Amino acid sequence: MRHLAFLVKPLRFASSLFVCLTLTSFIAAQTKRTELTARQIAQRTFPSVVVLVTEDRSGDAYLGSGFFVDDDVVATNYHVIKGATKIVARRVGQKHVYKVSILSTDEEKDLALLKLEGALARPLTLAKSNRIAVGDVVYVAGNPEGLEGTFSQGIVSALRGRDYVQITAPISHGSSGGPVLNSRGEVIGVAVGAIEQGQNLNFAIPISQLLPQVTRARLLVGRRPFPTNSPRKSVTGAKGEAATYVDEGSDLVSQHRYDEAVEAFKKALRLKDDYAPAIYGLADAYAGLKKYQEAIDVYNDLIRTHPQDYEPYDKLAFGLLALTLNRDDEAIDVLQRGIKAIPKATALYITLAVLLESQGRMPEAETILKTAVQRCDDPAMAYLALGDLYCDRLSQCKEAIGFYESAIAKVDRNPETLAYSLGEFHCALGKAYLRVGDRSSAIKEYRLLKSLSKYFADQLFNEIYK
Repeated sequence: MRHLAFLVKPLRFASSLFVCLTLTSFIAAQTKRTELTARQIAQRTFPSVVVLVTEDRSGDAYLGSGFFVDDDVVATNYHVIKGATKIVARRVGQKHVYKVSILSTDEEKDLALLKLEGALARPLTLAKSNRIAVGDVVYVAGNPEGLEGTFSQGIVSALRGRDYVQITAPISHGSSGGPVLNSRGEVIGVAVGAIEQGQNLNFAIPISQLLPQVTRARLLVGRRPFPTNSPRKSVTGAKGEAATYVDEGSDLVSQHRYDEAVEAFKKALRLKDDYAPAIYGLADAYAGLKKYQEAIDVYNDLIRTHPQDYEPYDKLAFGLLALTLNRDDEAIDVLQRGIKAIPKATALYITLAVLLESQGRMPEAETILKTAVQRCDDPAMAYLALGDLYCDRLSQCKEAIGFYESAIAKVDRNPETLAYSLGEFHCALGKAYLRVGDRSSAIKEYRLLKSLSKYFADQLFNEIYK
């Protein structure tokens, strides 16, 4: 793959082509019987596809594609955002521009996850298995050559080991990072590039390479906050000036100006030496500089000074050791120490279970979640995680239904979180009913969700009537 051309489109050559096209202009009729028509797949896919625009230090702008894998998390290629000092995103066909931050990267696999501030989108369904065969029909959604909202069809022409799937669906400049979908509308790969000297030599990274990264990042965003068990000192007085330095440092981190960010966070800490946003920002800046030991030391100092605070354990284990460094065994050890110190910290149990799942250690993940529901004062999220484990990973959806029902019974009744929590839980329960063939119960959950959460009602509706 040395000659694979990464298809990020330089905007200085394509800005005049940045137009919104109707989706049906690019839909080819499907000749083989599939679960969904090409038209249905296109209509369901494009609301979850984004245009990514990056700018490097020299001021040159480039175009790429991405797609939602969570409410506000987008997957794309690493090379799309490599070296970028600024990244913005816009959903296909919409004008609103989202501010983007980098959530995680994997340069070797050429994958990245981005967080879009304020986004709330329907994530695309990721194929659960790697059952891809030569001859399978595939579709690619993206923004080739600046032509926003393009949908193309082809077949799998070859499997190139574990790293690439070769397809005939055309991939052009600007399509890097877009979803490659099967005939059921599930994402089976990430468009990466083409060999420009050849014909129909287009390539995608298989979904099996992306799934572990998504699993690791699942709890990093969109998670309900869990209460800490140790109070912080008041930051009234110095907080205003310290917060200004933290904002400055965060902006510098988003621009990859990590050395300057370190100094900004240190200035904040000189004003308030226990100001948590500055401490976590400093660790992030060190990680950006690949000074990983310094970042680890920051978290370990916090653990020593605040042993009853779950956040340092969680951020050290998940955000740094596991997500950034792929040092899962060390991360698991940190989480186990955290659980020993704070036996009621639900977040630590769930994070530990996610890491155990990613290693295929399902019995241990199950045990740790069952321990959480026994020990923790707020076990609802642990019940939800148990339901997901049983339904998605163990294929025991009948048992999962009981866990989802327990999650609903135990959900936090705080008015600020009640609607979202119940919406998520009832949606999961409805999907489990569908998995066991109980469509009538799933429809009852949908009717309940219509008055509770339009977002989750739409999710369940799409599953019922797909």
